[in-house]
Amino acid sequence: MTTPSSSKPDATDAAGEPYWGMWTALITAWVLPATTARRTQNLPLHRAFVAHLLAAALSVILLAILIASVNPYGLSISHVTTELLDVLGSFVLELQSDPRGNGLALLGSLLSLEVAFLALAVLAMPWGARDERIWATYRHALRRVWLQSTHAIPILLLVGGATVVFASLERPWMREHPISFEMPMFPWTPKLPRIDPGYANAQRKYDAAIKQFQVQMLVRDRKIEAWARTMPWYFGLQSLNPCVALMAYFWGLWALVRALGANRAVPPMARGPTCERCGYSLTGMPMEGRCPECGEPVEDSLGPDARTGTIWERRAEVGRLPAWWRCFLGTLLQPGRFGRQLRLVSPGTDYRNFFTLHLPLIFCFGTAGFMPFNLATMTIFIAIFGYELVVLGAGLVFGCFSVIGAVLLTTLAALLGSAWLGFRGRPNRMVGAIQVACYLTGYLTLCFAFAAGSGTAVVTLHDGGFYAAWARVLRIDDVALAFYSWLVPNMLCLIVYFVLVVRGTAATRYADR
Repeated sequence: MTTPSSSKPDATDAAGEPYWGMWTALITAWVLPATTARRTQNLPLHRAFVAHLLAAALSVILLAILIASVNPYGLSISHVTTELLDVLGSFVLELQSDPRGNGLALLGSLLSLEVAFLALAVLAMPWGARDERIWATYRHALRRVWLQSTHAIPILLLVGGATVVFASLERPWMREHPISFEMPMFPWTPKLPRIDPGYANAQRKYDAAIKQFQVQMLVRDRKIEAWARTMPWYFGLQSLNPCVALMAYFWGLWALVRALGANRAVPPMARGPTCERCGYSLTGMPMEGRCPECGEPVEDSLGPDARTGTIWERRAEVGRLPAWWRCFLGTLLQPGRFGRQLRLVSPGTDYRNFFTLHLPLIFCFGTAGFMPFNLATMTIFIAIFGYELVVLGAGLVFGCFSVIGAVLLTTLAALLGSAWLGFRGRPNRMVGAIQVACYLTGYLTLCFAFAAGSGTAVVTLHDGGFYAAWARVLRIDDVALAFYSWLVPNMLCLIVYFVLVVRGTAATRYADR
């Protein structure tokens, strides 16, 4: 029988499921992330790294083909091949011209990219943490990050393929309807001193040149708007490219989190019974006794009612809304008491379900938060693609960024919450920290709602001139003043969030189950 770490597909685990090897994971990691994670949990790290390198090489080749495909000559094989050979020849010439300098620069770039993957594994640790040593959690996160890097291939195919298709549709029309986007020359400011006799005449010429420049810009903008109105309808689809890209990256993030949180066989660590309040050893203590150190009843730490799980795990019995409300109030008002309910040896997946439940709301608040921003800076895009498409596309981008921001904030809160308490004592406090951070998503959703509402208020007040008078008094730019008036209260909301995570995590320091 092949050992579990083998890459052969005939090896099986205790449940009878086959282990998958490196070649299988190259294909399945982005389609079945959780299944791939379960069946490659014992894949050696060096094989995961080889899969990562293969995915990187394929991605570079695919990216080069896509870039070469977006050319003025179309999608013929001969033109794409010529473009690729030109790029490869230029690269070889650069290396030959300065082998040491360019070689070191290339090596530095590759090493920087790999360091970024190592750092990403640190960020990913809380989502896959179990009752194990920190190093084991990092190995699991690194294995998942390396295997999920194969996700770059379908993302490139999706985003790059859409770009190539749009370019092939637009190219014939652009050749038949050329237009110049050349900017008129901005006049130079006169450099004569005010005491010079010719200063007044130079200033008059400069003012006249400024007016002429403004007229030329107005004519240019109207010409572009008239040209844009003649475009076919499919030109507007190009504005969806950023949305497609963000959704693809969001897909990759979702797959990574799914893979990290997949169930895996982790035997619980052996430890003696301890008091959950102070960590004092309760070995040999009767169940009806009290902790000699802090007086906590032994039953509260070792009894059958200790760490029975959160009310959200029993939502089928009490109802989803009451369970959500009690979790929301518990984490907000009594984070320490709520942390005493969490199970660390068998955390389950309910906390991730609670977190996911709030993502649609966060997306909506992020989309709505775009509305107060000034669309005057997007006049050209509105003229080309239409107001509805620009607002919809930008709103979707803001919504996706808000969801990604929620994932990052939850991850950082779990990392900081566990790091604040240190890594001594209990092997892995990330197990409790990520649960507390996820159950605090209700409060985090309110933070996003407040950010969107306060952003609307700040932009409205700025447009109404509210900050102009205060800016003159404080001798500060009114835009900077408006930004800081939005930033400070929102930062305070985030600080409260991190404090709540730390307080909830502190209640899991001496958990026995």
